[in-house]
Amino acid sequence: MSGYPVIAIDGPSASGKSTLAKALARRLKFDYLDTGAMYRALAWKVLAAKISLKDRKGIVGLCRRQKIKFIKSGRRFRIFINGRDVTGKIRTSEVSEAASILSRIKEVRRVMVRTQRKLAEKRKVILEGRDIGTVVFPEADCKIFLDASLEERAIRRHKEFLGKGRKSGKAKLKKDLMRRDNRDSRRKVAPLRKSRDAVLLDSTDLTISSMLREALAIVTEKIN
Repeated sequence: MSGYPVIAIDGPSASGKSTLAKALARRLKFDYLDTGAMYRALAWKVLAAKISLKDRKGIVGLCRRQKIKFIKSGRRFRIFINGRDVTGKIRTSEVSEAASILSRIKEVRRVMVRTQRKLAEKRKVILEGRDIGTVVFPEADCKIFLDASLEERAIRRHKEFLGKGRKSGKAKLKKDLMRRDNRDSRRKVAPLRKSRDAVLLDSTDLTISSMLREALAIVTEKIN
């Protein structure tokens, strides 16, 4: 691989994007950029500032004043907003819901896309999100659209919550995922969809190792 190749991984919630992106980054020695964490960090800031999620002007104004950075810590990246480490604060259902809402605001996405492109400059990078291959890096060297059945995604999210000591019924999680899917795929600005030149990878019945193996085969074919 030469130059600064970009690998884009898109897909719905709980499809395994983060797991795959991190595993690929380790194997290929690429940097990893979780674009969803950026929206979550902004959502956390909006909630902390007690700005109404209906206050579009207030959200846009806040967004334009923020500086979001990823700082490497060991083998992982931590996310900072205006110098504050919020890595451990952004993985709540409240923040997730707020991030989904504010991500529909075109001015917010414009700022975020500009920041994401800047963060990816002059580095071999894997970005995961919902609009990487369609909006952020439509010229990405390799695009993977990762998906899984709704049932499987609900099971994964349930296990994730249990692992963090949080209780939530699978039926509710399934309903939450359906709502998020509909919101993301139907929004007017940068909707969740598979890019025409992306390779579809269904992770429903795949283990992490087999998912990584299939993704590596795709990357090898796309990037020489």
